[in-house]
Amino acid sequence: MVSKQQQTQIDRLMRLRQTAMATIFAQAAREMSMVASKEVLAGLAKTGYTVASAEGITDKIVADYTRNILNGGTDCIERVLTPVKGGMYKATTRQTFVPWLADMSVRDTSNIITLIGDAEQAGVHPRQIAKELEAYFEGTKHNAMTAARTEASKIRNDARSASFEESGVKYVEYVTAGDELVRPEHAMRNGKIYEHKNAPFIGEYNCRCLLVPADYKVNRKGAEVTKSDAEYLTTEQTKPTKSAITKPAAKDYVKFTSKREAEAYAKALIPNADYKGLNLQAANILSESLNYHTKLNPKLIKECSNFGSYKGFQNGITKQLEDVIPESIPGAQTKKEIVETISSRFSFVGEEKAYAAAIKNIESYKDINVMTRGIGANPIPLNNANLISNLKRGIDAKFHPAGTENPVSVINHEWGHVLDDMFGLEKREDVLKIIAETEKMPGGVADNLSIYAKKNTSEFIAEAWSEYTTSPNPRPVSVKIGKIIMKEVEKY
Repeated sequence: MVSKQQQTQIDRLMRLRQTAMATIFAQAAREMSMVASKEVLAGLAKTGYTVASAEGITDKIVADYTRNILNGGTDCIERVLTPVKGGMYKATTRQTFVPWLADMSVRDTSNIITLIGDAEQAGVHPRQIAKELEAYFEGTKHNAMTAARTEASKIRNDARSASFEESGVKYVEYVTAGDELVRPEHAMRNGKIYEHKNAPFIGEYNCRCLLVPADYKVNRKGAEVTKSDAEYLTTEQTKPTKSAITKPAAKDYVKFTSKREAEAYAKALIPNADYKGLNLQAANILSESLNYHTKLNPKLIKECSNFGSYKGFQNGITKQLEDVIPESIPGAQTKKEIVETISSRFSFVGEEKAYAAAIKNIESYKDINVMTRGIGANPIPLNNANLISNLKRGIDAKFHPAGTENPVSVINHEWGHVLDDMFGLEKREDVLKIIAETEKMPGGVADNLSIYAKKNTSEFIAEAWSEYTTSPNPRPVSVKIGKIIMKEVEKY
C-alpha cells in the first residue's frame, strides 16, 4: 500500500506537473496566436479594414487562455441538438469550459498510486518501480501531444475571431471545406452571412470550416444576413446510418501471395503507404487491418495519411512536408530542420513553426495534424515466424486483451490511436467514465481489459478497440468503448 506521506508527495508533484504543462500550453498559445493574427490582419489590410495590433490581440487571447488553462481546462466548442416539433432537431453550437487537463492529472495520479502500490505488494525492487514510472510518463507524452494539436487549432480560431472583432469586421460568411466529410448542419450554413457577434462558433473537433469577412457583400451587394446559427435536422441526419453498424468478417479478406501485391493494395488506398522492412506475413497483417477499416467507413482512410512499417511511416510524413514547406523561411527553422523535427519527434514547437512557414500552402492547422497521423508498425515482432505464439503468451499473462490471438489485433490497436486522435476520445466524459468504472471493477483494468491498458487513457482506448474488433467474444469493457467509436465512425 502507498503510505499517506507518499500519496501527499505524489499529489503535490502531479499538481506541479499540471501547472508546468499549463504554462507550456500558455507559452505556445502566444506564439500560435501571433502567427494566426498576423496572417488574418495582413489579409484585412488589403481589403480596406482598419487593422488592429497583432500584439494587442495576442495579449487578450493569451490572458483568457492562461486563466482557463491554469484552472485545469479550456473553453471548447460543442454541438447542441435540441428536439423540436415534427421529429426534427435544432442544431446549434455552444462554448463550454472542459476541465480536461485537471481530469488528466487526476487520472495520472490515481494510476501512479496504483502502479506503486501493486509493485510494492508484489515485492518489486524500487529501481524497477522507478523504471515502470519512467515508462508510464513516456506513455503520457502521446496524450499531451494530442492535446497540443487540438489546442493549437483552437487558438488559431480564437485569433481569427479576435482579429475580425478588433479590426471592425461586422459581418462574416460561413465557409465549409465543400466535401462529403462536412457535417450536415455545417453544409447548411455554407455561404450564409451572419453578424460576427451572432455567428456560429467555429472549432468543433476536426471541423475545417472558416468564417471570412463579408461586409462588402452586405453593404455593397445587399446580401441577406442570417439571424441565428440554428439549423434543423431530421432524425436520420443526427443518427448513424445502419450500413456501417456491422463489423466486417475476417473471411472478407483474401491474403496476398506476395509482399508487392499487399503493398500495392495499400498504396491504392493510401498513396504514401510504404512496407519497407516488412515480410509477406507482416504485409498481409497490415493490409488485412486496412481492409477491415476501409469496409467500416472508406472515409477513414483519408485521415490516415501514412501507413506501413515505422520507417515507411516516417518516409510518408517527410514526403508530405517537403511538398508543402517552402525553401526560404525568413526568421524560422530551415526547411530541412522543420521536416526532421516533425517527422521524427512531432514537436509542438516544430509544428507551430512549420505552420507559420507553410501558411500560404496549407489552409488550416488541421492539415499538419493529418499529415503526421498514421500507423507505423515495428517489423521485428510482425516478421517473426512465432508471432502468434508470442501473442498468446502475452494474452495468457493478461498483458494484452483476451481473444486477440489474431495478429491483425496489433494493427487494429494502432488504428485505435488514429481513431482516438480523430474523434478526441481521450477528453470525452463517456470514455473517461468507462475507464473510471473499470478501475473499480474486481480485478480492475488488468483483468477486464489488459495490463497494457493501464498505461494511459490512449492505450486503454487502443486496447479496447483491438479486442472489440478481433476477439470472437469481446468483453463488456471493450464493447462499451467499441460502440462509442463505431457511432463516430458511422457518422463520419
